[in-house]
Amino acid sequence: MNTNRWTHAAVEALKTRRIVFEPGLTDDEIVRAEKTFDFRFPPDLRTFLQIALPVTGGFPNWRSESEKELRHRYFDPPARGILFDVEHNDYWPAGWGPRPPELADALAEAGRRLANAPRLIPVRSHHYLPAAPAAGAPVLAVRQSGIVVAAPDLPAYLANLPDGERAEGFEAFGDVPFWADAARAGRVRVPDLSAPHTGTRDEYESLREVVRGAGYWAEVDAVGESLKLHRREPDGERKHGLFWVSRREFGWLLCVRCPRFFVVPDGTRVADLCLRLLEALSPTELTTGHMPFWNFRLDDALRREFGLMAVRHHTDTEDRWERELRAWERLGWRRMSRGQEDAAWDRYHALTTVPGTGGFRTPTPSITWDVAHAFLHDREGFERLIRDLTTKALAALQECTRPGEELSALDWNHPCYYLDPHGGLTDAEPSSWAVPVFPDRDSYHFLAPDHRFGIIGSCVDRTLCVFGADLLAALARGRPLLLDRPTRTAEEREALKRQWERCGWERMSTDDREDAWERFDARFGFHDRRWKPGASGIAEPVPSVTWDVAGHKAEADDLTRKVLAALRAAARPGERLVALDALRWYEQYTFDPHRIEGTDRGWWALPVFPDRRYTIVVAPDLRFGVFGDPVAGTFCAFGGALRTALCDDPPAAFGRVMRVNGRAVTP
Repeated sequence: MNTNRWTHAAVEALKTRRIVFEPGLTDDEIVRAEKTFDFRFPPDLRTFLQIALPVTGGFPNWRSESEKELRHRYFDPPARGILFDVEHNDYWPAGWGPRPPELADALAEAGRRLANAPRLIPVRSHHYLPAAPAAGAPVLAVRQSGIVVAAPDLPAYLANLPDGERAEGFEAFGDVPFWADAARAGRVRVPDLSAPHTGTRDEYESLREVVRGAGYWAEVDAVGESLKLHRREPDGERKHGLFWVSRREFGWLLCVRCPRFFVVPDGTRVADLCLRLLEALSPTELTTGHMPFWNFRLDDALRREFGLMAVRHHTDTEDRWERELRAWERLGWRRMSRGQEDAAWDRYHALTTVPGTGGFRTPTPSITWDVAHAFLHDREGFERLIRDLTTKALAALQECTRPGEELSALDWNHPCYYLDPHGGLTDAEPSSWAVPVFPDRDSYHFLAPDHRFGIIGSCVDRTLCVFGADLLAALARGRPLLLDRPTRTAEEREALKRQWERCGWERMSTDDREDAWERFDARFGFHDRRWKPGASGIAEPVPSVTWDVAGHKAEADDLTRKVLAALRAAARPGERLVALDALRWYEQYTFDPHRIEGTDRGWWALPVFPDRRYTIVVAPDLRFGVFGDPVAGTFCAFGGALRTALCDDPPAAFGRVMRVNGRAVTP
């Protein structure tokens, strides 16, 4: 076959599969890779990679991925898998001679043979070409000792890219030293552990009754996709099973520790297997302070009796990750290598960092919005706001970009991506977004390659900063419901924090704020009650009074002034009160009310009027305090002296009394 013809045809065929390409590798890049990993590219693979470099679809990025990444994801798995099966699946080819009786000796001998075997050169995912001086070697699919031919040669493989393995006869291996013999000895066929769950709740309930009938504990998991089992019912709210079983598309899967996963070939024996495992477990084989299955190892004799096949414990994570990544790539996402992440973060910090001080610099032009109030809604309302934000942000990004132009999508604590907004993304489903728009659990940033526009989301301040004239204009034409109230910039917030420190506010340490919240929740049940329809935001104590303050924001200054006077009257000399923010985890403070002299934001790190935030100010021993509920539009004062002070001189914001001592008052 004409080399130039098949390579260009392969590139075009892969582009129809939404594989993204970069310019082909240069001669220097080829030499560098060969020197780093001590191999020579087979001629057909080298020709293909020098025409164009595939960087999605599971292909290794020879240009941008680090040596560590390439070794971990591609070069090391074949040897690790063979050694794993030697240890856990009785793997030992006849051509290796008698197996040493001691496991350590067997592993050492297997390691020596692997070191002398022909190198496997990664093509894509777990598919490899054996190192060979001539073109035409078969492409092998390697999962532990399960080694099969995925395609007779590289052109055939690239022309019809397989999603999984293609089990071919051993004669298809041709002259492939070591690996053909290894394949003949291998009985393992590792399935895709990300395969869909096919077990039914009735099926699990039936198995559960068998286990319970034998005197053991079993429980179907919350989503009905597995059955957790234990010798006895675990203590505590989180009831972990000692092991679990689940039926997948490929059959039954057993999860324990060391190595963790086992494929059960005979589904009719699952109940018997579960009972045998529970019977063999010593009642004392548990260690407090750890999840129970950390101490549980399945016996080799039992594994052989039931024909179980051990699977490496990272396989489920890797399979789910690969399936998820392929789905995202079809929508226009492309994962960055570590080097690309570092470069993207460097560009971001150059854009947003004040030289010399390290402070945050808000890009201009920009608008910053407070988005914390999304958490005041119930789940349905919250999801509606996030879908609306995501849909309209996508439309605005599409309006501001050219087809094929990739944005940087940066995630503070997780992998980062490139995103082509025109690459297939059309909906706001969380499963479609490798990096979300709303800064919920982490801070997420979307940046144009030339930084002419972008979205900076902060999970710390619960803000969303949009910068760039074009993007601001696009969002103005389709304004998300959540972006209805601009807030201060990062610089303005930092200036306020310095002002609050001068007024005596001190931010709590992690341990102190966790302790404060635990004591507050134990007394008032805030987190359990906040979403219950018709319930007050806290279990209102005795004595307490709760007023209606809905619609009275105009009287916020008067409320703040009179609450301050009441706090001063109730607090002991020198006593520092606790102020908690339920929507911003880092904003938890202590303060001395006698040092506060005004009612504006410069004096109050946490405002008193419950406008889109909860007001929680309490004495350290919880003997008095105030609680403002922005959802119900109410304000509660509890504790004798504080309650009396506010009843004697009620703020103008107070409407009718809703409850006294937690009991409703009839109008």
